[in-house]
Amino acid sequence: MAVEDVHMDEERMAYDPDQDPEEARNLRRQYRHLEQELTGTAENQDLTTEEVAEKLRNANNLFEQVQGINEATNDSGLLVIFSQISAAKARAMKSGSSAFDVDDFVARLITYMGGRKPVTPADDADDYEDGSEYNEGAPLDWEKIARRALAKSRRVPAMDFMLIVNPNDFAQSVENMFYLSFLIRDGKCALEIDEDSGEPMIMLCEQPTQEDYDAGLVKHQIVMEFDMATWRRAIEVFEIKEPMIPTRPKSEMRIGQKWYG
Repeated sequence: MAVEDVHMDEERMAYDPDQDPEEARNLRRQYRHLEQELTGTAENQDLTTEEVAEKLRNANNLFEQVQGINEATNDSGLLVIFSQISAAKARAMKSGSSAFDVDDFVARLITYMGGRKPVTPADDADDYEDGSEYNEGAPLDWEKIARRALAKSRRVPAMDFMLIVNPNDFAQSVENMFYLSFLIRDGKCALEIDEDSGEPMIMLCEQPTQEDYDAGLVKHQIVMEFDMATWRRAIEVFEIKEPMIPTRPKSEMRIGQKWYG
């Protein structure tokens, strides 16, 4: 790669609404092709673990070229498919000579959360006569299992809502999330979980070098869900009165002889 090319890459915007249309179309075309390859083999589990890993690397290479919202949405959809395939393969894995029993796991989970495993007269005549069989309408203690799961989970639970949420404008809140995700992708910002509060923290950082990646640094992707209900809930929970990122002037667009804001 020429020195001029390196300089141009450094100056490229993380989010570029004016990205070359042909480049964006080609990127979406590659995403659709990869999605078709995955969905065509996901149901019958034809893909091996090595093939899934290879396609995931291909997806990561495509993500390096993403500069627009539509392409980022394609990437998120692809990540969901990878998650589904990985979950299906995990369920199919065997430990020793016995396969993982999903039904038994769910029954034990219900018991742990305060419910009871379903019983029949053949299983336990005394319990059945006492009327203590599992009641589908009984409330389950979801917080109990959530606390145990959260202690073992390394998944980021939420974006830093106090930073990205504009309490006066849902659309700009969505834009802020995209801007921040691109900054994190390019290594200009870091997202970490505070050990004391458990809340996500955003901070500036130095961009990783190729030497860092060669030394074992790995990028991680997460899928964020952010709809209007989540936006309103974040405003309420975090008591957000004013946006940390100032409200941007609304752009005007001319259609025909009229201007629209």
